[in-house]
Amino acid sequence: MKLIYLYSGGMQASGVQKKVVNKIKTLNQLGVETKGIFVANTEKEVNYPDLNIKVVPYQITNVPKIYSAPFFWRLHVYYENKIFYDTLDKALQKEDFDLILFRYPIWYADFNFLRFMKKYHKKIVFEHNTIETVEMKAYKREGFRQKYLLFNEKNVAPRALKHAKGIIGVCKEITDYEINRVGHKLTGQTISNGFDVESVDVRTPPDYDQKELRILFSSGFAGKWHGLDRLIEGLHLYKGDVNVKLQVIGNVMEEIHFLVEKYNLKDQVEFLGNMTNEEASQVFDECHIAASSMGMHRNGLQEAATLKTREYLSRGIPFFISNIDVDLVNNEFISFFYTKIPADDTPVSIEDIVNFTEQVMQNSQHAQDMRNFAKQNIDYQLKMNELKNFLEHLNTN
Repeated sequence: MKLIYLYSGGMQASGVQKKVVNKIKTLNQLGVETKGIFVANTEKEVNYPDLNIKVVPYQITNVPKIYSAPFFWRLHVYYENKIFYDTLDKALQKEDFDLILFRYPIWYADFNFLRFMKKYHKKIVFEHNTIETVEMKAYKREGFRQKYLLFNEKNVAPRALKHAKGIIGVCKEITDYEINRVGHKLTGQTISNGFDVESVDVRTPPDYDQKELRILFSSGFAGKWHGLDRLIEGLHLYKGDVNVKLQVIGNVMEEIHFLVEKYNLKDQVEFLGNMTNEEASQVFDECHIAASSMGMHRNGLQEAATLKTREYLSRGIPFFISNIDVDLVNNEFISFFYTKIPADDTPVSIEDIVNFTEQVMQNSQHAQDMRNFAKQNIDYQLKMNELKNFLEHLNTN
């Protein structure tokens, strides 16, 4: 089977991009001839033959001046999306494929999308990683543009999705939502996120003297669903005897810096920026536990399968989390290595985190035990075998 993977994004080193690249690599290893077509804001086409990926340029040029006038902003959005889907169409015309796997292009669901789906009727399988309408509202963008895009997602997207061959959700909650909003029979399957376990080192845990607790938070890009503000609020309220410090890898929202300033927590919170795997490994070795997603409820989700959690499992660092993880729920073995916090906007109870750390750090083998669990339950090979079987089933029906 020949597969095209469509992705709206470039080769920047984000968690999502790494996931997509690994997915293409693993599918090829499993015998599914897969080529990635990435659409990004670049000046010229760039090929990565060793990864089977082509990045095609998507640039908003030659926009008629009248479209820039306030009254014609809808035409401007329509024109932008037209260029986006024309770019995809032009790239696909050069390829030979049986199916297209498309990471759902949130913000792009208008009549250009509907026309594109009609042209590639029953050739496209969508990947959905969120409930789109709820995530769009979570950004809290104001104005008519936001209302227009949200209207399209609610009203045009379901019509377009009827032309899909199938859908994949990273949790059952998302899969059910996508099938129900289409309103007619559509084949769907839940396949949670996997992780290339061998791409990261298992950590060497530090000693814990019950005097200083170091918490790690790792993120590819900023988002309200990370809930990092809850942790900052918790640090502000904590009056216990343990000196708690937070080390943050990656990008965070500007309001997080504001909160750190507001509560005078500069001595407790360290922002490290983006890091390579090797650089991050040292930080993982220094920290006792990690904070996973604490705000998925802001996206309207109770379930999730975040890459952050999967990296923590692979590296062997205990963590706390607010959502239900589809690969961890009802698994007694792994339940000892993470703790659940409320799925709301209340500050994180640092006292509870301190108590959890004291308990979990008593197991000197926790890092290797978590690593072994990751290999057996969330490794990319396992998840991609599920994906391969689902795609092959669709292709023969």
